[in-house]
Amino acid sequence: TDDAGQYQVVVDPLTDYYVVTTHNREFHGLINEIWDGDLGSGIPCYDDCAPIPNGGVKINVADGNTAVANFDLNPAAMISGTVTDETTTDPLASVRMCVAIQSTGWWVSCRDTDVNGEYTFKGLEPLSDYVVFTWKLNGNAYYRETYSDQPCCDFPWIDTGTPIDVTSTDQVADLALTPSASISSTITDSATGSPIANVEVLLATEQCGLPVSNTTDS
Repeated sequence: TDDAGQYQVVVDPLTDYYVVTTHNREFHGLINEIWDGDLGSGIPCYDDCAPIPNGGVKINVADGNTAVANFDLNPAAMISGTVTDETTTDPLASVRMCVAIQSTGWWVSCRDTDVNGEYTFKGLEPLSDYVVFTWKLNGNAYYRETYSDQPCCDFPWIDTGTPIDVTSTDQVADLALTPSASISSTITDSATGSPIANVEVLLATEQCGLPVSNTTDS
């Protein structure tokens, strides 16, 4: 479409056509549609916009007819929030935030917080079980978490994520990240007392049961 939202496609007049919008939902924040013959506001479509099985109506352009297929796209759902330091309440920039569907485990999108610690996921299908979580942080200064402020295992939407319902309205999901702690020590040979390099040390949490590993230095 041009700046006025208009489009024109020159086509072969010997066949029928279906018309579907295929814009980037995250960029525009609008729901794609399949043209339904102007019977309503179009047929909403998300990941599957194939017109034939989903009720699309054919446009006949035989004999050089000029057909008109207008769309009035509706806003998609949105989740937004701010990520802060739990202790100082300062906003945290460059935190990788992700959103997934809890029932399927499907990762929908990931993006980094801006300089104000803010993030937005636009173009979401109106579902009731989205889970938002941190994935990659700048360094190891903070512990990964799932909304709302729960420790984040490798598969956070399964156990710890609080479902976010956007079936009727957009939602805000703020996170206050806990600064990371550390455990350090020295491993030595009991006979000689000498430090031992390249020993892998594993830590596991009671909640996640997943090991965090590191290796002794030289």
